Amino acid sequence: MSLQIPKAKNAETLVKAEALFQLVAECGQRGIALAELQKHSGLPRSTVYRVLSAWQYLEWLETSTINGRSECWRVSDKLLKFAHQHRRNALSQTTQSHYFPMTEDEHMEFNFQKKQRSDVAVKAVNLFHLVATKDLAGKTLDELQYLSGYSRSTTYRLLCTWERLGWLKSIAVDGRTEKWFISSKLLELAHQHRRETLAQVKKIETDYQQMTGEVLI
Repeated sequence: MSLQIPKAKNAETLVKAEALFQLVAECGQRGIALAELQKHSGLPRSTVYRVLSAWQYLEWLETSTINGRSECWRVSDKLLKFAHQHRRNALSQTTQSHYFPMTEDEHMEFNFQKKQRSDVAVKAVNLFHLVATKDLAGKTLDELQYLSGYSRSTTYRLLCTWERLGWLKSIAVDGRTEKWFISSKLLELAHQHRRETLAQVKKIETDYQQMTGEVLI
């Protein structure tokens, strides 16, 4: 396990934050301790903790306790629910666009617009969720700037960083206008969680059958 932090001139903070998030996501529901994250990232402990705290504030990560002592970080249940809702939308799409946008109701309780912090991660995730709405036509830079209240340069920089990291994609329409859509990255998160959960269920069924000689229905 290693942390690959790509170079980014204008959005280094978001790039590092997303790289740490990905490292946590790779560990699945077992989670990963702060000390391990620091070791694999090579970043100062204070930096790692500050970034993790930002993701926790945004409800993309949460902490769990192992043996009543060790605190581990993992992807939050809220984000996993959001990802699975996205997956269900994706599977239900047959003849429409393959970008699988969210409906307003499926934003759940995230409600980033009400968060007052001005961290780069907060702004970036707010933009991500603004893109992930029910509009199949996507959203333009002007629309996202208006909805977010951020400057045009900040909005565009964060969108481009999300695109480089694989979470969003931009498509040119009518040869001029560029629109932004959610990519398949959220789907990958849901699929990973589903595979891990099915493996755990299979293990429980096998253990039960070996112990009782009965098939668990």
